[in-house]
Amino acid sequence: MNHKKVFFIIIFMVLWVWEGHADHLACSKGIIFKDKQYKCVVNHQTGKIWLDRNLGASYVAKSNIDIFSYGNYYQWGRPADGHESRRSKASNIQLSSLHLSTPIVQDLPISTLSSVILEDKTNQFITTHNDWLVPGIDDNGSKREVFFSRIDGTGVCPRNFRVPTIAEWMAEYHTWEKSSSGYANRIGAYKSVLKLPSAGARLLNGNMGGMDTIGFYWASEASGSETAKYINFDASTTNILHDKRAYGMPIRCIRATDEEIDGITFGVSIGGKITYDFVPGSEKGLDYAHTQKRPVRGVVVELLDENGITIAETNTDSRGRYNFENI
Repeated sequence: MNHKKVFFIIIFMVLWVWEGHADHLACSKGIIFKDKQYKCVVNHQTGKIWLDRNLGASYVAKSNIDIFSYGNYYQWGRPADGHESRRSKASNIQLSSLHLSTPIVQDLPISTLSSVILEDKTNQFITTHNDWLVPGIDDNGSKREVFFSRIDGTGVCPRNFRVPTIAEWMAEYHTWEKSSSGYANRIGAYKSVLKLPSAGARLLNGNMGGMDTIGFYWASEASGSETAKYINFDASTTNILHDKRAYGMPIRCIRATDEEIDGITFGVSIGGKITYDFVPGSEKGLDYAHTQKRPVRGVVVELLDENGITIAETNTDSRGRYNFENI
């Protein structure tokens, strides 16, 4: 199938060069990740460093029912392909392939940039099923465990960060303020250094549940077939549970250990966003005063070396973004 190929001179690309331990400096100045700026918080009792808010949250929670601090709702082990938005469309058709990297859109013909009207089928929230992925691809969840544990920036968390384990969640729990009953609950979770809000979860029917009353946060481990582990807190207590991978839950990233980071060789990433000018029409003709920048979806982007030879190829995602990792 023919694709319209888009080539770029290096001056139009955004270049990120990462050093293995640059996150110490970044934590104090802020970490830019997927158009959001995060900072770090430290639990001095556990010695662990965490992002200061949930992935996708607008800011740090101002209360345990602050909706703007809830962030995104990820299906377990799934990349940030757009499904994690609370407003993403729902579909009862499981995904039939596992792309654990920057989301791509394939087999989408482009005739002209001015007539791009595409729907990215990979960004829908999968409902009805216990797992968002069809059986036979990653039934025990091992591939997605590895994905949630990536610290090179190709997972769901920024570089040097990953999804926490159940053991790391439990260590945090033991530092939370206890209620009169002797258990830490949603109030203790919010009063902790992590300021965890009671964000609820997205259910198998696509609707939200437990918002403002219950906190659900994924861990990186699978648990049997079609389920995965998470921490849960409500008005009474906190529990470690496992449930269906198709639920949508918030993610709070934790910094990897020094040993993990020392074992990773970091390369260079090149990325950017492709847009086109959409000029709306009116009775008087084209209205250039209200020209809008819109994403170009599904086009092939090639990375060329100094001799003009293609060394890598990818596609723009539903937001027009592309990325070449670890070049």
